[in-house]
Formats: sequence, structure tokens, C-alpha cells
Amino acid sequence: METNQENLISGTCGKNLTWFFNKEDGILTIKGSGEMYSYEKEPIPWDGYEIKKVVISQGVLNICPSAFEDCRKLESIEIPDTVTSIGDSAFADCLSLTSIKIPNSVTNIGAWAFLGCHGLTSIKIPNSIISIGHNAFYCESLTSIEIPNSVKSIGYRAFAECGFLTAIDVAKDNPNYCSENGVLFNKDKTTLIQYPACRYDERYYIPNSVTSINDGAFLNCWKLKNIIIPDRVESIGEYAFYDCNALVSITSKSIVPPKLLYDDAFDEVDKSIPIFVPKESAEAYKTAGGWREFTNIQPI
Repeated sequence: METNQENLISGTCGKNLTWFFNKEDGILTIKGSGEMYSYEKEPIPWDGYEIKKVVISQGVLNICPSAFEDCRKLESIEIPDTVTSIGDSAFADCLSLTSIKIPNSVTNIGAWAFLGCHGLTSIKIPNSIISIGHNAFYCESLTSIEIPNSVKSIGYRAFAECGFLTAIDVAKDNPNYCSENGVLFNKDKTTLIQYPACRYDERYYIPNSVTSINDGAFLNCWKLKNIIIPDRVESIGEYAFYDCNALVSITSKSIVPPKLLYDDAFDEVDKSIPIFVPKESAEAYKTAGGWREFTNIQPI
């Protein structure tokens, strides 16, 4: 149900929640207690309004999926410490959002939650967050991320497309993840999860402990010129090196060509650059899925 009184529009967005939008100042206020409705099959009630600020009152328990998606004029939001989850795509494409404070009550950040929030230059992940959804931070202006010890799950490509990201740091006592020189790994460093797109290295030696390279791990790493893949790597995920267009060489030390889980692992990479592989494996690479697209495979 929605009411309209000249400059004030209101309605319900939960069993015990009411929203008010002031057209004069662009402020959306959500009051009451309990959870917001899920609007999976219908538009969000304030869709199309020019929202500049959101004020969520104490008692609201969640930010529903797509709650403020495509609110391109949204500049600020106040989130109370009663909110425990930020839904999928909650702030996707909020282009004017330059900062946000996530309270210590939030345990879950959904998939695509901040996708396209290109005005965000920094964000603090509180030590209450347990899970971060896939593609959560497609924020090209973010320069650094700190993962607290509470985080148990990070979805694929959570920090991909952050074109100015120089480091991902992890709390030393986090039992599930670690970082080395700003690169994100699982705790035992067998999976390389994310290499920051704007890391300073032109040449990178993947640690010898790594056996798998995650989806989008090096996506859009525009400074990287040389990559050395150790002999223990068995698999390389989707879009792992997508658009690494500065690459001038790849060295793979694995005798058995690492399996490319998808043929797009090296999409938008120059297929004429030299691929250096073990002498006894050159023919295997020339016929292996994905690797055979390269025209300059050389034995070492």
C-alpha cells in the first residue's frame, strides 16, 4: 500500500516496516521493526525515485536484495546496528555512493552487493562478517581491502574488477584465509583467490604451494607482464586471466597442462605471446583445451 501527499510518499516494505520518501530533499526513511520484504517478482516500491540519502531506523533487521539497486543519485546511507544482512545487489550501481559504514551487527554481504559502486574508494569490513558473496565488490576505485578474522566464506570474483586495488590484507588470526604481499589465498595457500588488479609487480611468481587458481583471480590485472605458474598447479578457473592484456609471456612449469575449467580463462590475452612449458610437455600443451589457442608454445 502506498500513499502520496504532494512531496511525501509512503508505503510498507515489511510486515512492520514503513517507508517514507521526501521528494524535496530526496531522503528515504525506513522505520519499524523486522525484516524487509523480498521483491524478487515485483519492483521495489521506491523504484524510479531520485533518492539521495537513505536513513534506516533501529529495529530493521535486513537490507533486502536489490533494495537500492541503480539508485544513481544515492550519496549516503545510515545503517543501524540491528541490521544483520545486506542482500544480493543491495547497492549495485549506486554510482554516487562514496562511503558507507557497515555496522558490527552485519554477518552477511550478498552477491553483487556493491557491484558498480565506482565512487567507493574505501570500505571497512567489520569483524562480524562471516560471508562475502560472489562479485560483491565490483568497485573500480577501491584501493585496499582488509579481511577480518571472522570471515569464513568469500565467493568467487568478490574483489574482481577493482581496477585500482593494490592490496588485500587478511587478519593474521583468520582461520580460513591469508594474504601474502597483498595477494589473497586460502589458509594453506593451495588456492590463489585474488591478485589485486593494480598491484605493482610486472612479474609474478605464483607460490609453489598453489594447486588451483580461482575464477577471475587475475582478471583485468593491467600491470602484469609476466606470470610464472608453478608445477603443482592442476586447475585454472573461469576468467582467471581475462583481459590481462599487458602479458608478454606465461611460464607454466607443470608437466601435465593445468586443466582450464572453462575455455575463457585466457580470453582477451594475446594468443601470440610465448608460453614457456617443460620440454617433454610441449606437444601436450599444444593439444590441451584452452592452451592450444596459443600459437607460440616453447619448450624450456
